[in-house]
Amino acid sequence: MASNVFKLLLLTSLIFTSPLLAKETTLTIGHKDIKFAITSSDGYLSYTLSKNGQNIIEPSPLGITVDNIAWGSGNTTIHEAAGGTRESHDYKLPWGEKKYISNRYTEDLYSFNHSETKIRMYIRVRMFDDGIGFRYELQGTQPDGQVTASDELTAFTFDQDYPAWTFVRLGMQAISAKPISQLQEIRETKRGPRTLLPVSPVVIKKANDTYVAIHEAKLDSFAPAFLTPFPQPDGKAALEVTLGGGKVTNLPQKFVTPWRVIIFGKTPGDLIESDIILNLNDPPNPRLDYSWVKPSKLIWDWRGRGATTDDWTYELNTETCLRYIDKAKSLGLDGFMIDAHWYDPKKVKNLEPELWHTTGPVDMPKVAEYAKQQNVDLWLYFNHPELSRYQPEKIFDLLSEWNVKGVKNGFLHDANQKNVAGDMRMLELARQHKIMYDVHEPLKPTGLRRTYPHYVSREFVHALADGARMATPSYHATAAYLAAIAGPVDQTPGIIALNNATAERHYVRNEIQSTATAQIARCLIYYSGILNLSDIPEAYEQRADLFEFVQKMPMTWDDTRFIQGEIGKYIVIARRSKNKWFIAAITNEEARNITLNLSFIGNLNSKTARIYADAPDAHYLTNREPYQITDKTFTNTNMLKLELAPGGGACVWIR
Repeated sequence: MASNVFKLLLLTSLIFTSPLLAKETTLTIGHKDIKFAITSSDGYLSYTLSKNGQNIIEPSPLGITVDNIAWGSGNTTIHEAAGGTRESHDYKLPWGEKKYISNRYTEDLYSFNHSETKIRMYIRVRMFDDGIGFRYELQGTQPDGQVTASDELTAFTFDQDYPAWTFVRLGMQAISAKPISQLQEIRETKRGPRTLLPVSPVVIKKANDTYVAIHEAKLDSFAPAFLTPFPQPDGKAALEVTLGGGKVTNLPQKFVTPWRVIIFGKTPGDLIESDIILNLNDPPNPRLDYSWVKPSKLIWDWRGRGATTDDWTYELNTETCLRYIDKAKSLGLDGFMIDAHWYDPKKVKNLEPELWHTTGPVDMPKVAEYAKQQNVDLWLYFNHPELSRYQPEKIFDLLSEWNVKGVKNGFLHDANQKNVAGDMRMLELARQHKIMYDVHEPLKPTGLRRTYPHYVSREFVHALADGARMATPSYHATAAYLAAIAGPVDQTPGIIALNNATAERHYVRNEIQSTATAQIARCLIYYSGILNLSDIPEAYEQRADLFEFVQKMPMTWDDTRFIQGEIGKYIVIARRSKNKWFIAAITNEEARNITLNLSFIGNLNSKTARIYADAPDAHYLTNREPYQITDKTFTNTNMLKLELAPGGGACVWIR
């Protein structure tokens, strides 16, 4: 990261330097009413982004340091712009929130000279109707595999210190409605204070009808970007790209950075519905077969461990795994995921993979064979240190022999280039063995699922429910927006036996701040290629009328709509499969009565809505479980009223 002093001086110079006193060149690319302008002033690069003549991003630095050549921070001049090209096509997703994606953009390629080298730097810009992406394309001065990118100057400057929302610590914490300049958190640790920087996406509210999101796309070989906040003169504020791990090493001589992405819209829903992140990723290799990828509903054993029923105690053992398989089948679910401790991480270093299960309490060959016989998909959890270090090729060979359909790779939370490479290596091994892939404590989603459809989810959100801090309703009313912008997230919702959940269960360490209906609503609100249901099977059997919503809803959709909401307060999402619509709403700690205008569905006359709602006396702290279910037939109206309890939610199935 550039020093704070240098960054402040550079940003200040962009504000106060007169073009009459500087050697200045500006090139502009336009797309409809959007303009992106790059300026070289006395060797320093900056850009602005505007719509209808109004700046979305104020003059902001551009640049990157590669092999000690500081592009953009002096001695850099614009060579030329290649001329705008246009692209317009639609493509079909194998799974996702919608079936067809529109990809229409204007692209330009800027080239730059530097006084210290004959090599040129390029910035590629793609402009869409609702935002832009730009990236650096460079050639190092060192041989292949020895190139280093040590700093990036890219920043996003706003004319005021607007309220903003973001994640820190890989989605497990959210910052709500703080000024841009305060988007970081200081945590006391044994080694002293630690600064937690924003992890994109960041959403900024410039006005009631102007929202902006900052993110990145196609992170597959570089370091993840954090966004360091900087207050600016005259009340302005900026976010500067800070490379995770400090630098990027061992790059090929020719390389590209991830796309730096700016999305804008009139409502937070416009940001959610944007396809820019996907469009900035490559399509899947047409020579590769991904027909085996299946979005799935799973039952997951981690949160159930320790729970008791009249005839069973759920612990990690072979018999319980066989029971889960039977229950998954009877509930109409696709599969079953076994989480950690089926092998002992301390004992597998020198063992062949087929013996790993002997260090734990599960006869895995027996469980795998039974799952195959019952046509129930088996998923297994691994810690990334063991999966990546100890014969990973042999491990995936064994998983294929066991007919395992998916893996969840745990603990890639150090956001640096090394973990990006490790993630991509495991993703490729999974593809080679036709195994779907999910990650616990992951790197941020950046749209890679378009290129790699078997990358079905990642736990980039505070999952349920064993952390030292329990996620609050306000957290979910914020995180739902951020997660929807970034991509599919595995939130592991679905505990509906909420009373005294901490009494028996080993990995529910705080009472869950939610109503049962809100838990079911999150199954739709948080989109994911796999739905990891976290309660024991009996909870769903005993509340079959509420669980019906999960059983009926598909895992891939023809269309998704943001209906209404306000970040940090509530959100309502609708998804369509053929002629059926599924709607879910969640609220923060406040009770809320909302009226939905469903005219976008079309003529609702004679259609029936089944409404799964909080009971009148439900409350996320004191009365979590009560719910009520009613049917409504639409007659000459497209309006639907929902009542949400404090910390509650609602679900609607229209058919």
